[in-house]
Amino acid sequence: MRDDKSAPPPLLTIDHVSKAYGHTAPAVSDISVDIERGSFVSLVGPSGCGKSTLLRLIAGLVQPSSGTLAWAPASLSPGPSEQPELGFVFQDATLLPWASAFDNVYLPLKLKGLSREDATTRVTTALSRVGLVDDQNKRPHELSGGMRMRVSIARALVTQAPVLLMDEPFAALDEYTRELLDDDLLTLWREFRWTVLFVTHSVYESVYLSERILVMGTGGEPADGGNRGGGRIQADLRIGAPYPRGYDFRQSKTYFDYCRTVSAALRGESVS
Repeated sequence: MRDDKSAPPPLLTIDHVSKAYGHTAPAVSDISVDIERGSFVSLVGPSGCGKSTLLRLIAGLVQPSSGTLAWAPASLSPGPSEQPELGFVFQDATLLPWASAFDNVYLPLKLKGLSREDATTRVTTALSRVGLVDDQNKRPHELSGGMRMRVSIARALVTQAPVLLMDEPFAALDEYTRELLDDDLLTLWREFRWTVLFVTHSVYESVYLSERILVMGTGGEPADGGNRGGGRIQADLRIGAPYPRGYDFRQSKTYFDYCRTVSAALRGESVS
């Protein structure tokens, strides 16, 4: 939580949020954090630490067992909290296998009642922004893994949602394609000034993309020998490197220093 009263209010305030499923140990426990409007924030941590659960809580797909999530008014003026429209990109592209790239991107607009004719400009613009306008008539089986993920990003882009939630979207891709899509994502983020929350297992990817990294863990084994505690934020790190970033940043001492800091935080070591 920020104490700077001169700063604009956060887009999202997460206050002492926990989530448990049934009588199991909590998936996340006592999470408190503010998310600034227009920021790029990565959630990094080992499997099972609650990263995806936290993302789904933010999306409203599941409800907290305790605590609150409060969105700032869209106008930045005092008013009731209201969740903004969200774009969600999953690890799998989740495309309709029988539909063309165009129709997959058109789908969220169709569900809103927008006719194909009225949606055409928005859909082709979104496909153009991810470099697929010439492939819009191809079905998913005719596209590479990277191209399918670009369609998924275009589908989020076409909604014009101000918040983009991404759950390990590039994890299944080869390293070269992953780096290309990282660069494409940063270009789109800087153009549209989305607020991005990005889940990844990769320290290197998180440092390259982010302004801020929330390092998550389970806080170790409980003293009473019972079930392990829920996922918590172990460290909240700022990445001060300027944008745009590219190959030179990936090879820089600054980059590797940040990677070492994030890795230390993942191990539970104290970081400054």
